[in-house]
Amino acid sequence: MKKDNIYKMMSILFLLDQWIKFMIRRCFSLNQIRKIIPGFFSLTYVKNAGAAFSILERQSFFLVMISMLVIILLHQYIKKEKTISQIQGISLGMILGG
Repeated sequence: MKKDNIYKMMSILFLLDQWIKFMIRRCFSLNQIRKIIPGFFSLTYVKNAGAAFSILERQSFFLVMISMLVIILLHQYIKKEKTISQIQGISLGMILGG
């Protein structure tokens, strides 16, 4: 996979993620549940001030620093590698975009 495609995927996924979050904030009330596919899939608007499952809640500075470190390390990895397989590229793009 071309290295610039990883960054394109990252950008698209990041923008899509931010757009979805914006639309949820705009269209949902806090704790509102909307059934998308009844009995199978629903969305609930909740806020999380930490990482997954509210780990490190209200530790934004620390979480931002960890995120920046991971982004820098993954960028260095991408630059260093001569070839990146398609599955590696997709995985890296998703990690960086999300």
